[in-house]
Amino acid sequence: MKLYEINSVMRALMDTLSDLPLNADGKPLDAAAQAEHDAALAAFESTSNDLRTKLRAYVGYALELRVQREAREAAMDAIAKNVLQKMAAANERDLKKEAWLLGAVQGTMQSMAMAPIKCDEFTIALQKLPKTVVISNEDALPSEYLRTIPAVAESTAPDKKKILADLKEGVVIAGAELSQDAYKLAVK
Repeated sequence: MKLYEINSVMRALMDTLSDLPLNADGKPLDAAAQAEHDAALAAFESTSNDLRTKLRAYVGYALELRVQREAREAAMDAIAKNVLQKMAAANERDLKKEAWLLGAVQGTMQSMAMAPIKCDEFTIALQKLPKTVVISNEDALPSEYLRTIPAVAESTAPDKKKILADLKEGVVIAGAELSQDAYKLAVK
């Protein structure tokens, strides 16, 4: 019997039991009514047992499915972690190889003062980086090149924008200088 059928049968048996005529003591009126009552009660108990068995089977199967799903998820996680670790390691290797290869190209082009190279797919060129301020001795900086840091009481820091502007104009500033010429490889 299917689960939805058991429910219908139990409702019909409960209706049968509640429709039986009873005396003042709550007992069936005669032997025929008693026999009908006993048969309906026995059928109700049997159907109740069938229902419990069916529900137990449903829950057991559901729990079995849960265990199988959780085992598959654990296996998928293990595989994914392994795959991700291998992919991350491959990315790290490729990143190092890429840096080495591009560094070799940049070094060669710089040492040979090469002009840009135009290829079908891209152009390789050296880009000169803008000069930056290099502070060699902060204590030697003149006071006009220091700025006060408002968040920290009586603390100062080099005013690199002002220093850079003056260094580019040719002003000699003790404790500061412009960076050496630097290049980066540009692939466009």
